[in-house]
Amino acid sequence: NVTNMNSMFAGCSGLTSLDVSNLNTENVKGMGYMFSGCSGLTSLNVARFNTANVTSMNSMFAGCSNLTTIYCNDSWNCSKSSKMFDGCTSLVGAISYDGTKTDATYANPTTGYFTQCLVLDEGYFVVGSNPNTGLEYDFDNAVEFNYDKLSGRYIATIGKKDAYVSQIMISTVRGDDDEFKSHTLKPEGTITDDPYNWLVYIPSSNAVVNLPAEGVWKIYLYDTYSCIAFEMLESGGVYTLGDANGDGEVNMVDAVVIVNKILGNESAGFNFDAADVNHDGQITITDAVGVVNIILSSGAVSAPKRK
Repeated sequence: NVTNMNSMFAGCSGLTSLDVSNLNTENVKGMGYMFSGCSGLTSLNVARFNTANVTSMNSMFAGCSNLTTIYCNDSWNCSKSSKMFDGCTSLVGAISYDGTKTDATYANPTTGYFTQCLVLDEGYFVVGSNPNTGLEYDFDNAVEFNYDKLSGRYIATIGKKDAYVSQIMISTVRGDDDEFKSHTLKPEGTITDDPYNWLVYIPSSNAVVNLPAEGVWKIYLYDTYSCIAFEMLESGGVYTLGDANGDGEVNMVDAVVIVNKILGNESAGFNFDAADVNHDGQITITDAVGVVNIILSSGAVSAPKRK
């Protein structure tokens, strides 16, 4: 029954992410300055907002200088919306930010600052594979995500004992192989086994997601086509991705070990799974480069021990 959300998050410059998907805006009339000054936000998903009764959006996003993307499929109309996008200098939607265009006229995804996203009614589907074991994608038996109304997320488990997966494809369509592939999604960022490390979605045809290790995985999706997260439930082996020599660390020695393997000089303790950084079932120079990238990003991911 909330009718006023004016200045609700105003001045929260330390916020770097914000989930407003469960806010009920059906009866809201005031959204003025709602996100004003949230300069730490880079993206915001308001696709679930119902703005039919809103009469004030003045300076709603004003001062969100690092905000690059506002996800919303609807075109908003509001009589009071001066300076709605004022100071959103990084914002890009159908058009890029223009300081002379800052009212609700540009609160739309076709000629304004909004970016279209998909709010699903039919669900998500996932398939898995493992090049190391020869496990191939089974598109006909794609696993459907179950919607958890309480958390506002879709959840699915992929992989099983003796059929661990190291790659997945997620799609918004379950049909034949081509249909599945043409509607796949890919997360933007480094995959980890941390279920709270949410990543932003990007649509990508035939997008394959390489997981940190082979195993059984639980996958979490927000229902507004915005974020994805992963959690390993059971590991196919205990190793750290990139730790080719199995000493428990990822460093340049591992890159050298991989190069030696390519040249035919396999080192004692060589771990194929850990060395196969890109999960393509082969040890190539690309894996050595992958080790270097892990070192530079400090993103080594340890696979948990099997329970």
